Amino acid sequence: HAPVQCMTCSPFPEQNQCHITTSCIYNWGHDGLNGPNYCACRAGYKANPREVGADPAAQWRLPWATQEGRVFVRPGVACDTLCEQPNCEELWIYPQC
Repeated sequence: HAPVQCMTCSPFPEQNQCHITTSCIYNWGHDGLNGPNYCACRAGYKANPREVGADPAAQWRLPWATQEGRVFVRPGVACDTLCEQPNCEELWIYPQC
């Protein structure tokens, strides 16, 4: 699959636009001090496929040590659906994020 743009969020709650079912967290797995912030789902949850369809930029996972099962979503997307597989493996991992 082609690379996708992984949308970031502002770390300031009044500006981050993350859905209330997510939290804007810093991705410390990157080099340097300016790693991205992403809207993160609670462990074991993902966006509802009926709401986001097959849009690969709507939700993804990262090859982030200890967080491989965490799902990240575009700001504004709700995470209210239980994952079907352990570590939400039904969703793609995007190393470029």
